[in-house]
Amino acid sequence: MGNRKTSLFNQQIKQDNISELQSITEVFNIVFHRFCG
Repeated sequence: MGNRKTSLFNQQIKQDNISELQSITEVFNIVFHRFCG
């Protein structure tokens, strides 16, 4: 039961990191195109 909870928690962290990375990438692309486009 403990292991299951831990793996679920780790999965949630991974998803949060991925969505954060995607938004950072989007912002970077917008800035990049504004200065170089």
